[in-house]
Amino acid sequence: MISHGASALNAPVALLRIQTLDIPTECPAALLRHALTARQWGVTRLIAMGAGNQEIAERLGTSVHTVRRHVEAIFSKFGVSARAAVASAVWRAIQ
Repeated sequence: MISHGASALNAPVALLRIQTLDIPTECPAALLRHALTARQWGVTRLIAMGAGNQEIAERLGTSVHTVRRHVEAIFSKFGVSARAAVASAVWRAIQ
């Protein structure tokens, strides 16, 4: 079972995905309607890459608690309740 906020991928696979994906650092135009802040886009981008909350916190130099709050705001702005739905929206926007 995957714990809340954890990546659905095992660590080596998640690391490989994060290192090989090309998601833009700027929010794609197709997602601008969600009015994400720059930090929320950074979190969204890492969610789409398969990163869990702990990894996101480490990569962005913030606390896991702060990441959880960003994830909640992102879910609200996207109108979803799962990381997979956020990732799917990002992948559709960059295709």
